[in-house]
Amino acid sequence: MTPMDQALLRYGVFRLWAPDLKSAHSLELKQKVGNSLFSYLILQQTESIQAREFFQLPIDVKRKTTGYSAFDSELIRGDTPIPKESIYFFRGADIQQNPPPMALRDSINVLHDKWRPLKDTIFSIVSDEILNSSVPLTGTPQLDTESFGINFYDPRQLDNEIAEYNPAHMDTGTLILLIRDDSSHDGLEIADRLSTSKLGSKDIGQEASFHPVPANPDEVLVLVGTRLQRLLGRDKVRACVHRVRGPAPERRQEEEPRLSFTIACAASPPPEVQPSNS
Repeated sequence: MTPMDQALLRYGVFRLWAPDLKSAHSLELKQKVGNSLFSYLILQQTESIQAREFFQLPIDVKRKTTGYSAFDSELIRGDTPIPKESIYFFRGADIQQNPPPMALRDSINVLHDKWRPLKDTIFSIVSDEILNSSVPLTGTPQLDTESFGINFYDPRQLDNEIAEYNPAHMDTGTLILLIRDDSSHDGLEIADRLSTSKLGSKDIGQEASFHPVPANPDEVLVLVGTRLQRLLGRDKVRACVHRVRGPAPERRQEEEPRLSFTIACAASPPPEVQPSNS
């Protein structure tokens, strides 16, 4: 079992892009996509500035914006509010009656255009070389879905008794790309799945050991979603259980709000590929 295989079983996450990542998979990815991903990240910095401006708008303006999710309006497992704001793009059910400001919308569209040619390359490399799997991750494009999301975490909105911006959870979908602010530690922690025998994210959150994952300006994290776990089986990959911890109460008035940018991909394999029973 390779170190990558072990990481996918233990944590359900890997680093896609980082200067100190020396694996052959990363080097080949750089060769195949050239400078496109670098340009993508530079564009993301521009989007970050525009996103911060959007979240400073009056709440009544934000609530009318298509794709906007207000503070505490999203739930984990249907019962636990998430103390963050978000705005989502390219979700199939969204009707663009009140789109976000043009500058932010245009920036996201540019990001989307940059992402399209990278998607097939990334999924192919993940399936063939990182997972070393004969199961293709794509093959039915008409059923593929993906959404872009921007999450806004404001420490001044947290109640003193709330320790987490986002409780322990798994994401649906196949792969989730996570791009974060360049902070030494933004609160992201990932569960060690070998530290517990529990399967549900709530139980895992109460029992497992969690490890902080410092942000790196040149790094994109790729999280395994529950859809990939069902497709390949728990003996191959585990969905990433992660949480985002808030700063200590005494530091919340001093800390700046944080942003994270996600691409949630639910790729569909060919019809003949059936989910694993393991």
